Amino acid sequence: MSVQTCFPTVMTVLDQPETVDSTLAPILPFARATGAHLRALSLGVDATQAGYFVAGATAAIMSDETLQLAREDALEIKSRAEALLEKADISFEVEATITQSAGLGSVISANAHFADLVILPLPYGPNMGSEAPMIAEAALFDGAAPVLVVPNGVDIPNPARRIVIAWNNSAEALSAVRHALGLLKAADEVDILVIDPERGHMSPAEPGADLATWLSRHGVHANISLVPRRLGRVSDEIARHLTDTNADLLVMGAYSHSRLREAIWGGATRDLLAEAKLPILMAH
Repeated sequence: MSVQTCFPTVMTVLDQPETVDSTLAPILPFARATGAHLRALSLGVDATQAGYFVAGATAAIMSDETLQLAREDALEIKSRAEALLEKADISFEVEATITQSAGLGSVISANAHFADLVILPLPYGPNMGSEAPMIAEAALFDGAAPVLVVPNGVDIPNPARRIVIAWNNSAEALSAVRHALGLLKAADEVDILVIDPERGHMSPAEPGADLATWLSRHGVHANISLVPRRLGRVSDEIARHLTDTNADLLVMGAYSHSRLREAIWGGATRDLLAEAKLPILMAH
């Protein structure tokens, strides 16, 4: 079963000339196979902060110089991306945009509003810029689209044959499942993973049972795995289960705790995004 109609418009963000090829590498075959239109945002970022200038320089001069550097970066990224995409046999557009760090979130969210899926590299790694976590957070929280993060050198499965849902009965996890429904329907195996399960006082049902029932009505047969927490971190238990089941995609909600209680990419979300070995589809 194909996933051609799941994500008609996919978006990515290119913020460094040296990572254009690696960011686009997994997206191109996915867009080609699914018939998706790819919208690539070529981003130049002026990372200077107001109040910090070279001695003797005026704010206006510094602003002009740093914005010009950001503009040059955006155009270089655009040129590299278009050269690659013109050979890819897909529908695409590349838009060059510049912004200061303070406005990064609004630029990303505005561009993500009309995407069906945002595909980004893992926001942590030796080649990732300091803006990468901010880009991913803006897309997740304010972009109104699911985000698929893909480790460097890993392909996007199409279709994903074995999908694990990290389930904690949260609104974020349910949102991720709803966005992934087309992928789940195309999968051979779907596993609902519940770490350290506890039955709720108001429901005697097995944890994950309500989700499995709902999915069954959409034609998705899902198994439920109840796993005690043994390894300390929730992310370690999830990673171990992904290996044990030979999964090729993880679906999970982001930030199950209040944003005020977690630093950027805190908790299990942050740990998985730093260490993931397979693509993760997230939503908030």
